[in-house]
Amino acid sequence: MSWGSTAKRRATLFSMATPKNEATKSYLHIVEVNSLLPPTACNHSSKASKSSSLEVVHRHGPCNGMLNQEKAADAPSNIEILLRDQYRVDSIHARLPSRGKFPEKQVTLPVPSGTSIGAADYVVTVGLGTPKKDFTLIFDTGSDITWTQCEPCVNNCYKQKEPRLNPSKSSSYKNISCSSAVCDLVASEGTKTCSSSACLYQVQYGDGSYSIGFTATETLTLSSTDVFKNFLFGCGQQNQGLFGGAADFDSTPFYGLDITELSVGGRKLSIDASAFSAGTVIDSGTVISRLPPTAYSELSSEFKKLMTNYPSTSGYSIFDTCYDFSKYETVRIPKVGVTFKGGVEMDIDVSGILYPANGSKKFCLAFAGNGDDSDASIFGNVQQRTYQVVYDGVKGRVGFAPGGCS
Repeated sequence: MSWGSTAKRRATLFSMATPKNEATKSYLHIVEVNSLLPPTACNHSSKASKSSSLEVVHRHGPCNGMLNQEKAADAPSNIEILLRDQYRVDSIHARLPSRGKFPEKQVTLPVPSGTSIGAADYVVTVGLGTPKKDFTLIFDTGSDITWTQCEPCVNNCYKQKEPRLNPSKSSSYKNISCSSAVCDLVASEGTKTCSSSACLYQVQYGDGSYSIGFTATETLTLSSTDVFKNFLFGCGQQNQGLFGGAADFDSTPFYGLDITELSVGGRKLSIDASAFSAGTVIDSGTVISRLPPTAYSELSSEFKKLMTNYPSTSGYSIFDTCYDFSKYETVRIPKVGVTFKGGVEMDIDVSGILYPANGSKKFCLAFAGNGDDSDASIFGNVQQRTYQVVYDGVKGRVGFAPGGCS
């Protein structure tokens, strides 16, 4: 199951934050070590009930009602999560043009989507059909068609706890005709295929997983006041695999951004602008942000200089800058900032600066370097934590504001 929105390449950035006075701005996070560990109990955000919003929760976290206790032990380890993350990054890099040459194209919302059940980190619950039935969908901004498994399952459907969507029991479900302009739109992202005059969609992922089914419209319910009729989605009837890579389309369903500067502890790093010439994409399905190796080296080096009070430890998976906080109750962490083209500055929340390496109190700098400066940077979901992120499809913009969750 996947939830996605189409975004064609370059987007501008706008800030929704209130500017801070530089004289009063702090460049350190002072935090309790235990607060950096993954939560064991669900504490819903006070902003989750806000109108026109969806609560986004971690797939393997305590707030995911679909994660029953007997399956909690089957949740992937951090090593497995990071390995899958690298597979996704490799898939994205294979699809992007070299040196970040993202053509200027109009952004549209929403068309069809897809990465799925073994891939991305966050899920949302939405209503589909009349009468409404709730479904848990992967929230993935790097996908290009919203789809869920449907009845009847023709072949190779994966197991899910919820019942599959049954079109015959919804009065608002309607297949898209093969002759319609909408079917041509879907075909522009792949190959136009039809069955008995009904339009089909086909999505293949970087790891060989796939979803095939009918392109249809249905009533989408986000809240009692947010109901959208004729929502275009994919009714999947053949779905197989772990869906571990990005979707394979001729175009690239990402927003392209421009990172211009990085800072650590309030100090702008000396990174030549050419290091970021490959461009950057924002992707909710990638866990850890990837930077050009030239930029990452500067970031890691400056971070280490400001963390000499704490014992360093061996690297972990994709991380090489790690610390042992087992003897500390409180730590002081230098702030990390990202500046985008146009002067939009974003202070990464402390939960996006350090990543827990394992069950103990070992933490690593939550960034990784690409293999080469020619690979595009990726702004991942860990660095977006606690932020309100707005995708303005009409104007082709992405906005950030702190305090999105509480």
